[in-house]
Amino acid sequence: MPISAADEVKVRPETLLDVADFAVGYRTSTVVENITIGVGRAELVAVIGPNGSGKSTLLKGLTGRAKVFAGHVNLDGDDVTAMRGDRLCRRGLGFVPQTKDVFGTLSVEENLKMGGYLLDRKAVDEQIENVYELFPALKLMSTRTASRLSGGERKMLAMGRVLMLSPKLLLLDEPTAGLSPDLARHLLHEQVPNLVASGVSVLLVEQKALDALRIADYGYVLVSGHVQLEGTGASLLARPDIREVFLGSAAADELPPAALEST
Repeated sequence: MPISAADEVKVRPETLLDVADFAVGYRTSTVVENITIGVGRAELVAVIGPNGSGKSTLLKGLTGRAKVFAGHVNLDGDDVTAMRGDRLCRRGLGFVPQTKDVFGTLSVEENLKMGGYLLDRKAVDEQIENVYELFPALKLMSTRTASRLSGGERKMLAMGRVLMLSPKLLLLDEPTAGLSPDLARHLLHEQVPNLVASGVSVLLVEQKALDALRIADYGYVLVSGHVQLEGTGASLLARPDIREVFLGSAAADELPPAALEST
């Protein structure tokens, strides 16, 4: 039986992404089933869950990279179920995968230009400046080859490249994977919230569950391919069972709040 929804009631913004009764998998096997989630305009929504719960498969289903068995996906009033990635870009959906997210042999600026492949020359130049404004560090290394970037710099570039087409919704798959604790904290607590503040909706899949809930407006807990719990980020974070799942009961009792910031 799914855990009941969070007690705290919060009016969410107008829906941008509506996913209903979604079932996704590979070949003949489903990995996630009966998924119903939503993302509002300029809202940060986190999807957390144990390893193997189907979080990344859910994103692959939303972006045409996994087989859709049932359900529908509606983006800003359009049915985009099982739509190819290139068509989704034109509809306003951007996706930053966990790996293979930049072109290693190209410079930072060349990567950004590749991200703006649907734009004319003037619009590309304008968007590059917008990306540099959001991520000032990228401007300082505009001629550096992407393969020479650190993990955090590379992830900034990956997000910047996708933002070149001004997506309405950005899907982030495990953006802190492989990053140091300091870089992961900077990404989650500064860069991602800045994106939302700029008006971009974000659907975040993240293994650092407690950190994700701290910045999320709303969250879903995925277990064995099903949504077992949902609620505001704050209300989910306040539940002792969430801390037990992701920290262990003893660790949750022993770690002070400050220590949990870097968990």
